[in-house]
Amino acid sequence: MSRADADLSTASRLCLACGMCCDGTVYGVARLDHDEIPTAVANGFRACTAPNGADAFDFPCSHLDGKACTIYDRWRPRVCGEYFCTLQERVGADEMTEAQALETIAATLKSSDQLREALRPGETMAEARERFETVVKSGGTLDPQDAKTAVKLFVLEKMLDRHFRKQGEERLRATAQGAPALSRR
Repeated sequence: MSRADADLSTASRLCLACGMCCDGTVYGVARLDHDEIPTAVANGFRACTAPNGADAFDFPCSHLDGKACTIYDRWRPRVCGEYFCTLQERVGADEMTEAQALETIAATLKSSDQLREALRPGETMAEARERFETVVKSGGTLDPQDAKTAVKLFVLEKMLDRHFRKQGEERLRATAQGAPALSRR
């Protein structure tokens, strides 16, 4: 580990290895406090309304370069400094080592990359999620290629639910019968 890496907190090192919150993999939007909207818009954030009606900005973040925030030392929404994923919390609570967390990040990034490669040309991950949710809710069927993509999406969502999303924010919640149910976020 370099001296620069040693000077970073474990949580920061995990963020810089990951970037999946900011690139839209884990969430489609992030909370934006109402008083932050003018400053956020002035700084190039895309303000929107979250599915629950809250003020938000959408992902991928326009200030993400690879896995790093280009405005980290300047202004950024409060949520950017306050949010810690489940993985960071588990490492902080000594339930998982940093090395284990980095392995989990690498495996999840690989799953995310495999899904992105399987998406339709020009389709975003958010659009694919919406498309498959519509099929599930309507009881429709998938062609063989879309079925393969749906499996990749399911695998990624399970990884994100288990290691990154907070309790209550899972996209695939178990039903009383034990089968997963989709949840809009």
